[in-house]
Amino acid sequence: MRNSLILYFLLIIGDELIMSSNKNILIIGANSDIAKECASIWATKGHNLFLASRNLDQLQKQEAQLLMAGANAVKTTSFDVAIREDLDKLVMKCTKEIGGIDLVLIAHGLLLSSESPEAKQLDPLERFLDVNGLSTVLIIRKFMNEFAKLGKGNIAVISSIAGDRARPSNLEYGLSKQMINFYMDGLRKEANELGIGLTLIKPGLIATKMTNHLDDGILFTSAKSAAKCIVKGIESKKFQFYVPAYWRLVSFILKLVPYKILARLNV
Repeated sequence: MRNSLILYFLLIIGDELIMSSNKNILIIGANSDIAKECASIWATKGHNLFLASRNLDQLQKQEAQLLMAGANAVKTTSFDVAIREDLDKLVMKCTKEIGGIDLVLIAHGLLLSSESPEAKQLDPLERFLDVNGLSTVLIIRKFMNEFAKLGKGNIAVISSIAGDRARPSNLEYGLSKQMINFYMDGLRKEANELGIGLTLIKPGLIATKMTNHLDDGILFTSAKSAAKCIVKGIESKKFQFYVPAYWRLVSFILKLVPYKILARLNV
């Protein structure tokens, strides 16, 4: 009888431990190639995934695949970063459907041909600053406020090495990413005091639909490899890392190159 009771309690504790290991992860911009690969990795770890993007049909196609891969639960919702009111609805929906969020990965972005219908109405500078910069900053602030109430939570943002050094060839894009880098760096003290984890991710050249207009080269990395680096980096609780790691050295060198040479190289 005693042994049976011990076994019973061990089973209950074991179930609770398994449940507690399931993280609720929100992925914004979940239709991007990198986000899809991150979702696949998290699915194999048995986490609960909430996918948000403009194209709901594409998200729903991922749902069955992620469940088969091992995700404990998968929810999808339409979300457009250009519509500010959607952000409050997204937070409420996450709370209602999966009981809140442990980690949010902000993975949406715009590069040349990847414009939303709303963004096309703006000029190139406004388009980049609004979609890549301001919308990301507002999402970060929203989840900072939400996580502050709980005293816990993690915010991971996919930025870019392009924000490390101003270059004529992608000035507007780089400026929008620098806005994210600047904001995240400035939040570190507040986040630490509130018990919130921040992760700033700086990919280099990643082979995705967003970069298919660029010439392939030896510096390009697959989205799958990039996602492995990203998930590992988030789990290690680093504040900032490059994807792959060698882009940290590339960034360092770019910062040392005189502007006249950089402009002549057109990199």
